[in-house]
Parts: sequence; C-alpha cells; structure tokens
Amino acid sequence: MANYVLYLCAAVALSWHLAVASTSRQEDGRIKRSDDPAPLEAVVEKLSQQLNTHTAQLAALTNRLNIAEKVVAFYAYDTRHPITATSSGLIVLHQIYTNVGDGFNTQTGHFTAPVSGLYQFHSNFMGADAQRYVHAAIMVDQSRVAYGISDKRHGYHDDASIEAVVHVNAGQMVYLENPDSTTSGYYGLGHTTFSGFLLRAD
Repeated sequence: MANYVLYLCAAVALSWHLAVASTSRQEDGRIKRSDDPAPLEAVVEKLSQQLNTHTAQLAALTNRLNIAEKVVAFYAYDTRHPITATSSGLIVLHQIYTNVGDGFNTQTGHFTAPVSGLYQFHSNFMGADAQRYVHAAIMVDQSRVAYGISDKRHGYHDDASIEAVVHVNAGQMVYLENPDSTTSGYYGLGHTTFSGFLLRAD
C-alpha cells in the first residue's frame, strides 16, 4: 500500500507539472498547432480533473493506511475477591493493565470496538466456591462466541481459559458473562482476567 501511495504522489506531481509546462509553452508561443482540436482550456481542465481524482485517491489510501496501523488492545483484571456475577449478568473487572484505544470500560465491563476488524479475545477464570462449579462466556453483543467451566469440587484450584477469534464491527460490545441460572462467584486477586486485541482492521 505504501508503494501505491508513493505512486499516486508522483502521478499528482507529474499531472501538475504537465499542466504548468503546457501553459508556459502556449504563452511563450514556442508551440503553435493550428490543427489541434483541443483548446488549451480543455487540456488544463482535463489535467485538473485528473489531479483532483489522484488527490482523492491519495486521501482515501492515507485514511485506510492509518486505520490499518491502528493499535487496539486491553487487559483487565480485578484484585477483589470474590468477584460475583448474577445470573446472565456481566463479570465486571474493575482494573486494567492495558487499554490502548480506550475501548474497555472498567465500570460496565464492556469492550466497545473502536474500528471494525478481526479481533482475538481471551479470558482466564476460576470459581471461588470449593463446593460448586462456575461457567463463563465471551459475548459479542448478545451472541456467545466462547464458553468454559471451572470446577473446584475435586479439592484443587481449577483455572479455565476460553478464547475466540471473531470479526467485530465498530461500536459492537464484547464482554464476559455468567451464563448460569444462579449468581456465581469467581476467584479474584488477579486470577480472573479478560483481554483482547485487534489482529487486522477492515
């Protein structure tokens, strides 16, 4: 894409140079063609249109290049313990290590995509109650894209990880949810995390 941008810059410069050079030759009287069917004004107008087209193409490519180089990433955790989430409620993590692009909201637990593209999301979680199991799901708006279980009933700490690589449109929200029919407790102290980053913008 960078080479194409350079090409367009060169084309814009060449078009303008030809327009100026043509005008100079006509005014100097060094080139006179009585059989030329196109008057000088038409030539200048055509070159001007070409210049405008190249300029618009250059602006569009520059904008796409800026989007393609955009960095979006977040990593959220919580030092509270336990972290509770109601039935079908959000698992809200209130602290962040990384929030490049300001897409993650620590008050609501939502990540709002700033640009459309392919994203990767990951969560590590563990149940807080040794007598039961808990689930967690990664949601895009109201669609479940990843799902997992942590079961501590066997007497050991059971960390679970879930991950998804999905296309997300700008403005869509991604979040962690408790899909169980009851309130669930998740191990805090940094053990439950939620992260994501942009792989490629549209």
